[in-house]
Amino acid sequence: MRPTVSYLLYRIYGGQEPIDRLTPFLALSELNNYYCYLDNWILDDKEGIKGDIDKIRGVTIASAVLRELTQSVLEGLDISEEERRRISLRLAETTTRSYEGQFRDLSMTFDSIGSYPSEEDYVKAYVEKSRLQSGFLYGLSGEIGTVCARAGELEIERVRKICETLGTGIHISNDLGDFSVFIEDDGSFKPSQDQLADLINGRLTFPAYYTLKHGDEKEKKALFDLIGRREATREERLRASQSIVSSGAYDTIRGLLNDFYHEFKRGVHRLPVCAERDALSSVGETIRYNKYLRGLQKLNRARFGE
Repeated sequence: MRPTVSYLLYRIYGGQEPIDRLTPFLALSELNNYYCYLDNWILDDKEGIKGDIDKIRGVTIASAVLRELTQSVLEGLDISEEERRRISLRLAETTTRSYEGQFRDLSMTFDSIGSYPSEEDYVKAYVEKSRLQSGFLYGLSGEIGTVCARAGELEIERVRKICETLGTGIHISNDLGDFSVFIEDDGSFKPSQDQLADLINGRLTFPAYYTLKHGDEKEKKALFDLIGRREATREERLRASQSIVSSGAYDTIRGLLNDFYHEFKRGVHRLPVCAERDALSSVGETIRYNKYLRGLQKLNRARFGE
């Protein structure tokens, strides 16, 4: 999605180069997340990787290579030295911010729930953490498109903030969608290998926080029962997902997602009018509607016998 955002913004601000000449720019927009994702694989212990030193070595090496490849692509872009330096500095800042977000994420665990004086304090910390983890990555993708189109400084800054809103909203959406377990699997739903990984690792995402604060004992137990349980049964996972719905977490976070969706749409609608602007606006639907959220939506409907 990030290269799509870069491409659309390049066109919105008058970029005329054919798609084949834009490939390096679009590749850079995607590559800036690859090495962060690989490091995240280790930090989040995806697929139980911390127990396999050979896999850790391989992922670490691949991450370092991809980071240098990203820089090589940047150095080869057909732009001015000033523009290249700007993107390079933003790439460095984005990486730093993303890892800061990852550090905060590692510290937000079930055990830390008492460190937030109020729900408002938790939500503020959670949203900021999400912005650091993903918002900055999308902001950079937006900036790449506008810099390459030679947009003005104020426009570049406006686009960066709009795209940060998109990335933050998508991150929060993914945290909610992580709890999706389809009631009936018709073969179209293929859960990711790290589905429910945050819960299994004891991470205090907003759905978990809300359920622990407002859910009943049965709903809370359904979450605690999965911590450290990589081999939990589908029924146990389904109970955890149902708890997110019945506790009210699903409805509450859907409201927050709608806020991010409308903020993004308002920002996009201030951009120059063209078909590409409308296409960018439609990207915002990803914040509040995808196959994982549809899975939770089915659970919510089943709750009311629909």
